[in-house]
Amino acid sequence: MTDPAPLEHAEEVLWRGLMRLLVTVPRVMSDDLERPAGLIGSECMVLVHLSEVMERRLRTSDLADRTGLSPSRITRVVEATWPHAGCFDATGAPTRTE
Repeated sequence: MTDPAPLEHAEEVLWRGLMRLLVTVPRVMSDDLERPAGLIGSECMVLVHLSEVMERRLRTSDLADRTGLSPSRITRVVEATWPHAGCFDATGAPTRTE
């Protein structure tokens, strides 16, 4: 296997800009959500994905796949954010409340 060629100057500039975006955009979006709604990014992502499914129900593992979070992180987000809201049943599957 040969060593990869170094990036051209324009490629490196593009790469650095992309990496800066990948760090900055989630932080700015999270700040924008947290101020008015009191939600952090992971909480918002959970709500967004639940709102997009017909029954407003997803298994923890499916919700983790959709959000890019681990199942244990989903559990921590749900337990910390909505501990007594009645939004989730004993198995961790969200229940529809209106």
